[in-house]
Amino acid sequence: KRFLPGITFPDTLEVTSKPQDLIPKTDLLIIAVPSQSLRKNIGAISSYVSASTIIVSASKGLESTSGMRMTEIIKEEIPNLSPDNICVLSGPNLSNEILAGKPSSSVICSINLTTAKS
Repeated sequence: KRFLPGITFPDTLEVTSKPQDLIPKTDLLIIAVPSQSLRKNIGAISSYVSASTIIVSASKGLESTSGMRMTEIIKEEIPNLSPDNICVLSGPNLSNEILAGKPSSSVICSINLTTAKS
């Protein structure tokens, strides 16, 4: 509501303030938070993420304090997660522009092609 006022989400989307209730039940997580809060958010969920979970980072930019990429932060904060299971969503795809019906495109990148295709 704060970032996308007036936008409603599908009923099939589960929203919770208790990540421990949902994360262990999922095979894929999409993390879409401001890059400067990624470390804090990943740290808060790291103990619930299994080694086989695929994580897609939609956060853009570098961490200002360390200069690290988002994938590096994810690997650092979730050491049991295979680097093969980390993907990045990128492209000219800002949410407010997509919701306004403007053209966009996206790319999913990973060091593992099978993971990226999943």
